[in-house]
Amino acid sequence: MFELSAKEMLDELRRRIERSEGAVSDLKALSLELQNINRRLLESEALRSNFLSNIRNEVNDPLSSIVGFSGRIREAEHGECEKCKAMACMIHTEAFALGRQMKNIFAAADLEAGGVEPASARVDVAKLLAGVVGSFGQLSAGKRLQVVLGVQEDASAFQTDPELLGLIASNLLANAIEFSRVGGSVGVEAFMDADGRLVLRVRDSCGGIAEDGMQKIFE
Repeated sequence: MFELSAKEMLDELRRRIERSEGAVSDLKALSLELQNINRRLLESEALRSNFLSNIRNEVNDPLSSIVGFSGRIREAEHGECEKCKAMACMIHTEAFALGRQMKNIFAAADLEAGGVEPASARVDVAKLLAGVVGSFGQLSAGKRLQVVLGVQEDASAFQTDPELLGLIASNLLANAIEFSRVGGSVGVEAFMDADGRLVLRVRDSCGGIAEDGMQKIFE
C-alpha cells in the first residue's frame, strides 16, 4: 500500500490548490477577454448601422437628382438649350458628390477589412491640392465662395500616399463648402511643422460647431 507522509500530503494539496487557483485565474481572464470582444462587436455593429443610416441619404439624394434631371433633359423641347445646360450642370454636381461618397464608402470598407496599405510616393502637394480645389469649382461658384489656396514652398514635395491625401483634402473641402455662408470664403493651406510633418489646414466661413456637438465630431 502506497502511503504519503504528512508533509508530502500537504505539498500535494498545495500543488492542487495552486493548479485550481491558476485555472480560476485563467478562466477569469478568458471571461474578461470574451466580454471585451463582445463589447467591441456590439460597438462595431452600432457603428456599422450608424454609418449605413448616414450614408443612405448621401447616396440616395444625388442618385435621385441624377435620374430626375436626366429624365427632364430627355423630355425637353427643341430650343430649350439653356434649360438643358443648367440641368446638365446639376447632374454633374450630383454625380461628383456621389462619386466622392462612393470613394469614402470603399475607403471605409478597406479600413474595416484591414486591407489598407498606404502607398509611398513623392507628391507634388501644390499640384494635388490645386486639382482638388479645381474639382470643387462648380460647387464653390454656386455659393459664390472664394477658395484661396496657399502651399508653402517647403511643403511642395512630400512623401505620402497621394490618393489618401487627396481623399482627405476632398472631404475637408467639401465640408467647408457645404457649411460656409453664401458669398463667404474658404482657405486651404499646407505647410511643414517643426517636426517635419505636413500640415493641411482648411478654414471656412461657417458659424462653427455648437459646444455640445464638439464631443461627437469624430464619430
